[in-house]
Amino acid sequence: MILSYTPEYILEFQSLQPATGGVEGHFQRRDDDSVTKKVTYATLTLQSIMSSINLFIQIICIVVSLYKRSTIKGPFFTLIFIFALTVTSRVIFHSVALAFNSHPNAILVYRMSRLSLYIDYWSSLFSATITFFLSLNRCLCFLSEKWNGRIFVGLRIFCLIIFCVIISVLGTFGIIITSEIVRKYYTNTGFIDTGSDTGYKDSINRFFNMFPVGSVVCYIILFFHLRNENKGRLNKSIFSKRGENKVFSHLIITAILYLILNIMYEVVVVFGNEFSLQLLTWLTVLTIFNYLPEMSLSLLFIFDTMHFGISNLKFPKKKVRKTTAIKSINTI
Repeated sequence: MILSYTPEYILEFQSLQPATGGVEGHFQRRDDDSVTKKVTYATLTLQSIMSSINLFIQIICIVVSLYKRSTIKGPFFTLIFIFALTVTSRVIFHSVALAFNSHPNAILVYRMSRLSLYIDYWSSLFSATITFFLSLNRCLCFLSEKWNGRIFVGLRIFCLIIFCVIISVLGTFGIIITSEIVRKYYTNTGFIDTGSDTGYKDSINRFFNMFPVGSVVCYIILFFHLRNENKGRLNKSIFSKRGENKVFSHLIITAILYLILNIMYEVVVVFGNEFSLQLLTWLTVLTIFNYLPEMSLSLLFIFDTMHFGISNLKFPKKKVRKTTAIKSINTI
C-alpha cells in the first residue's frame, strides 16, 4: 500500500467544500453532476469490493500460516502470519472508521479517522519492511545458512519484528507530524489524506521505498547464485526447484508491484501541476490498486501451499526401508 497525499489546491480545483453540520474532516462537492456521481459511486464500490477481497484473502492466509507453523517450524511462516495479521487489522479498522462517519458525535468521528490515519500509515510502512525481510530470509536460505540462523532463528525473529514495528512507528509519526497530514472524508470519494509541502513525508516515504528495491536486489543475487550453482547439471535438484518457485512466486511479484505503484504515484505528483483537474482522480484510482501487492503475497502463498499439499496427495513420498548392519562378535 503506497502513502499518497493530496495538496490542498487540488481539492479547490475539484470544487470541494465542507459538508453541512460542521464536522471536521467531512467534505462534499458543490456540483450535482449525475455523471460525476455515477463515477464516484463506482469508485467507492470498487474500493469496498477490493477491501473485502483483501480481508478474505488475509484471513485465509492467517489460517494457512498457522497450520504451516504447527507442522513446519521456520521463520518464513511466522513472518507471513504477522504480515497477514497486520493487513487484516488495518482493513478492519479502516472499515470501522468509515462506518463511524455517520455517527452524530463529531469528536468521536474525528478521533476515529485520526486513529485510522496512524494505523494505515504504520501498517503500510510495516508491510513494506517485513516484505524485505521475507525476501532476505529466502535469499539467505540458499546463500548462507550461518547468517540466516543469526538473523531469523529462535528469539531473533521476534527481535526483528520489534525492529520493524519501531522503525514503522517512527516513520509514521515523522510523516504525519512534520508534514501535518490530515485525513478528510469526502462524500463522493471516501477518505483522502492531505498535507503541506513541508516536512519529511517525501524523504521518509522514499526511504521505505528502498525496502521493495532491496527485495528485488535479493532475488537478483539469488537468481545468479542458483544459476551458477546448477550450471553444467542436466537436471536441477528438487530442492532448488522448490526454492526458486517459492522465492520468485511469493515475493518478487509483491516487490515489483510495490515499486510500480510508487513510481506511478511519483509521476502523478511530479506532473500534478500540469493536469491538476485529473490528479485527484488518478490518486483515487491508485487507492484501488493499493491492495494488489499485499493481496498478491498472501494469495500466492495460499496457492503454493495448496498446490504442494495436492502434490503430496497425488505423489506421496516413498517409504525407504532402512537396514542396519549389525556386526556379530564371536566369543570363544
